[in-house]
Amino acid sequence: SEYDFESVSIDGDDILITISYGGGCEDHHFRLCWDGSFMESHPVQVDLELIHDGHGDACLAYITSTHRFSLVPLKEAWFEAYGTDTGTIMINGDGFSTLYEF
Repeated sequence: SEYDFESVSIDGDDILITISYGGGCEDHHFRLCWDGSFMESHPVQVDLELIHDGHGDACLAYITSTHRFSLVPLKEAWFEAYGTDTGTIMINGDGFSTLYEF
């Protein structure tokens, strides 16, 4: 892939993803995407995809950075789908799984 996964953690309603990638000459942008579907299991699971745009950066520095993404849209979709005020979601990504409890 375009990056190496290092770690993931949950901080309140945010997920922090630390990755390493080659570059150093351009700004790199990351987005965390969800298709809107819940997989019915216990706990419910979602698949998230980290999209990396390096803007054609050909430099070879090995950069490690942490990116923070809000999980509030995921929590709001849970409330709408399940009608309860607390929940647990297993978040699966490319190279990680973590539990989000709210």
